[in-house]
Amino acid sequence: MKKLFVTLFFLLISFLFVACDGETSAIPTTLNPTTVDTTILDTTEVPATESTTTIDQATLRENVREKITFYKTKLLELSGLEEEMIESELSANQSSLVEKLSLSEGEYYREDLPEQTPPEYPGNGIDPEFLMITTDTLNQFLAVLTLCSNFQEDTFMEVQYDSFTFIIKTSVDGDQLFIESYRYYTNQVNDSIWTDIMFFDLISGKVIFKYVRDYNSSDHYLYYDEFSETGDIINIALNKDENIFTSIQVYDRGNHITFSLSNTVMGGIYMGYNYADGSKSMGIKIDGSGNIIRQSIRYGTLTDFWYTNDEGVIYLTWNLYLVDGWNKCFINDAGDDRIYTDEQEVLQDFSISINIQDVYANARLTTNEEAFTETLMNLSDYGLSYSHITYTQLNSDIDFLNQNFLSIMSEYNVSLNMTDNYDTLLELFPFTADESIIQEILLNE
Repeated sequence: MKKLFVTLFFLLISFLFVACDGETSAIPTTLNPTTVDTTILDTTEVPATESTTTIDQATLRENVREKITFYKTKLLELSGLEEEMIESELSANQSSLVEKLSLSEGEYYREDLPEQTPPEYPGNGIDPEFLMITTDTLNQFLAVLTLCSNFQEDTFMEVQYDSFTFIIKTSVDGDQLFIESYRYYTNQVNDSIWTDIMFFDLISGKVIFKYVRDYNSSDHYLYYDEFSETGDIINIALNKDENIFTSIQVYDRGNHITFSLSNTVMGGIYMGYNYADGSKSMGIKIDGSGNIIRQSIRYGTLTDFWYTNDEGVIYLTWNLYLVDGWNKCFINDAGDDRIYTDEQEVLQDFSISINIQDVYANARLTTNEEAFTETLMNLSDYGLSYSHITYTQLNSDIDFLNQNFLSIMSEYNVSLNMTDNYDTLLELFPFTADESIIQEILLNE
């Protein structure tokens, strides 16, 4: 259980800052964690001497519990969890029907292949997995608050729960809910401390959610997620140990675009520019000199066509469901599949992959810039026809990336200077962990 709990807190890099289309969400100064009086860490309980005090504590606790439950329910609704469960059940039923067709190798006519069903994109920038993990965190807080026998609002309380010690406080003001929590292993000498600071509000009946995480364990990462039902969403992750920018993702609700920028594992910078409906995903890798060394453009939710140019080596993928001129295929469990026009095998230079259960049929080819021509892309060189994405459209999108990637970065207030990006994004964090509390935890350890 401990391992699962810790794992849940480290799953994402899915993260959110909101520009609320002119909406504002003022945070009361009484909820500012940097003004905390750390003497409240003395957790000696003082018995209630009057029944009215006990009633007040119970009322305050219930008020906080109701607010947490309310926002947890809202997040689950926004994640589309119920819809996902329904879609999963339908998908399972569809898969069972597909299995009856065949899961083994053999020859199939094109009309016998199952129909492809494009996934539905909500187009709202919401990461269901992140919201589900966040609601799990809220469930943990509900359990922790239940154990606070001497509950006080806007005051830190110390509780042992699930192998952890929690130091937590909560505040409610109208629709506003504030939670600040410090968590570390109980009865174990270590310097791992996890800080979670959450703020919720309703603006015109729509949820505003700000979430700062300061996770200092073997690595020290800072995360900031801000979400609005009506505004933009930005996800930020910073590596504090190395003091370098790590990643940012912006869901631009007005333009229905998801923009991302991050350091890459092998060095350089990666920029993504994706349409929210899944119709087009574009990405580039940039070296230390500011040169584009890799381009990738993928069309369609089912990968209608995928182009990647990695320093002159070109990788191409076609969706065979969109290719005309072939009418039969052979599924080979031991190697590449094959397609035919009547009895004539075609695309023999390609790697063919057809799957009946997961319902895809792809043709892949590796080539170079000189050999990549319009007649190759439309497959007329091979006696077939592909026209869903044209050579002209592809080159137009390539030119768009080459000519505009710097201005796109500027639009989202970042640049090729990753040190400057780190400082810029750190300033967006509305809350910071209270270092005096963390130092007191370390001293007590």
